[in-house]
Amino acid sequence: MGVFENGVSALQALQRAMNTTSHNISNVNTDGYSRQRTEFTTRTPLGAGNGFSGSGVEVETVRRIFDQTRETSVQRNTSEYQRLETLANSAGRIDDMLGDESSGISSALQDFYGAVQDVAADPSSATSRDTLLTQARNLSSRFRGVGEQLRGFNDDVNTQLKGKTAEVNQLAGSIADLNQEISVQSGRFGEPPNDLLDQRDQLVRELSGLVDTRTVEASDGSLNVFVGTGQTLVSGFSNSELTTVRPDGDPTRLNVAITTRSGGTTDISRQIGGGEIGGLLDYRENVLNPTREEIDRMAAGLAQTFNAQHRDGLQFGGGNEGGLGGDLFSLGGPGSVADGATVDSGFAAFDPESEPALNGVRLTFDQASSQWTAENVATGDTQTFQDNDQVVSFAGMNLDMGKVSGASDGATISVDPLQDAATGMRVAIDRPSQVAVAAPLRVGEVSGNDGDAAVDDFSVDSIDGLPSGGPAYRLEYTDSLPGGGTGYELVDGGGNAVNDGAGNPVTIAYDPATDAAGKAFSVDVALGGGNTATVSGALSGRPEVGDAFTLERNTGAVGDSSSAVALGDIAEQGVFDGGDTTLQEFYAGLVGEVGTKTLQAQTGRDAQESVLEQARAARDEVSGVNLDEEAADLMRFQQAYQAAAQSISIARTTFDALLSATRG
Repeated sequence: MGVFENGVSALQALQRAMNTTSHNISNVNTDGYSRQRTEFTTRTPLGAGNGFSGSGVEVETVRRIFDQTRETSVQRNTSEYQRLETLANSAGRIDDMLGDESSGISSALQDFYGAVQDVAADPSSATSRDTLLTQARNLSSRFRGVGEQLRGFNDDVNTQLKGKTAEVNQLAGSIADLNQEISVQSGRFGEPPNDLLDQRDQLVRELSGLVDTRTVEASDGSLNVFVGTGQTLVSGFSNSELTTVRPDGDPTRLNVAITTRSGGTTDISRQIGGGEIGGLLDYRENVLNPTREEIDRMAAGLAQTFNAQHRDGLQFGGGNEGGLGGDLFSLGGPGSVADGATVDSGFAAFDPESEPALNGVRLTFDQASSQWTAENVATGDTQTFQDNDQVVSFAGMNLDMGKVSGASDGATISVDPLQDAATGMRVAIDRPSQVAVAAPLRVGEVSGNDGDAAVDDFSVDSIDGLPSGGPAYRLEYTDSLPGGGTGYELVDGGGNAVNDGAGNPVTIAYDPATDAAGKAFSVDVALGGGNTATVSGALSGRPEVGDAFTLERNTGAVGDSSSAVALGDIAEQGVFDGGDTTLQEFYAGLVGEVGTKTLQAQTGRDAQESVLEQARAARDEVSGVNLDEEAADLMRFQQAYQAAAQSISIARTTFDALLSATRG
């Protein structure tokens, strides 16, 4: 009987082992499957007077060949690879767009500069001025196109965040369900359900590709899953959910939040650092948003620089013949974001009489005094005003407080003058005759001047009321200015002192001993009809007493290209970084910066891909199915099975012989 029982136990155990081996072979291509091994143990031996007799074999367990450390490495490296992959692909789209000849800004800017130079060379040519308008429209169209594509990229990020958070929630729910099933099965049979454990690990691995995760196994076999810096996503048999929220009421951006036990949400965008979601947030924060801001900043810088010079020029003719040039470009924006108040559209608008503060304005409400305090973010200058329907002019913008309602104590409104500057960029004039190519004033040196003085960069912000038909004013050098000192005095054609509109004579203090290298000036001048203009320029040289310059309206200046030349000079002028960076250099720097970030992400992704492959290989080295090894095991178990069957056959023959002998 001992031989028989031993053989039967061997058959049962070996059949289980062959089943396990067959299961391994069947799942050789199953993602996340860990090979299993049947563990044998001897049965309790039977005692006898002359010692113990073996009672056969039994299956102790079917063990999953698994190394948690290696699995964790795969999960961690999967998360980082997916972050870099998402960042590299997304940043590459911006890099391709900015550098593309047909969609980027560089070539359009060069064509615009060329058209300005053509007008400067031939200011009387209607064709040149029309080409200038065409190139200006093309340039503004490129800015709008780039701005709209960047806005589309931002919308795409929002859409992907919605989709990826939904995937996270689905995986988290499945993990929680598997936690419960694993706990039930483990309790029922007292052994770990290997296939369910593999399925759960595979889900965690997929989850790691979406967001950085950390897992902790509980005593009941369930797996608690944490995301970000420790936010609980799965706890036992239940799970929280990720969702998207709009931060600070910003309608253009979605952040990632997690539901709390109380039913609220907590924004965890800054705590997520891995997976596709981490890559999207990283891309938006470090590539997309800075690029949008720089493109808007470039559009504003270009428009303000060219508008300032164009306003100082004289239009060629047409319906406004003889008038000063207006703005050449207009911009979109400004935009505003409110927290603790409701702001209707049209709240903020550019003040056409001044330049906006490019860093924006922040308003804060004090309910006790019913007052708003506006702060210029760049300078720190503030202005306080009552909460009513007035329109407040501050930092180059007009703020319509009648469009603000429901403000609570401490409510804030952030005004960004650059928001949508590029997407709203347009050419502000529509006729070639409105191109301001000439200087509004002629400056002439009076015959007989003894010194070597000069007047440069002369401009005026209005010519309404300026006399025409000959020299209107003389700028005379004297050593006895009203109030003392040396300098220039402005007089009219009759030699009478010209006032500044407030009854004070217009004078410019100038000392050749200290100012000969150059001195800028800006003075207010009363013109005819009660009009006042601001006249600016630069004086240099060493004048003698009595030396003078004539100032007159530049009537009929068909061949004058002074303003067009000044517009052309902007190409070589520093506009950004304190005057150190031209528009073309600024754009080239932006393209280079985005290209560098893209290359860094691509290089990091390629390196991380190698690390991930190594982690997978290390995991598969332990847990992967080797068909050669499984085939050898199957043959070994088969041979053992046949031997066990033979032992049973021998036991039966022996038993039959014993029965025959007994009957005889």
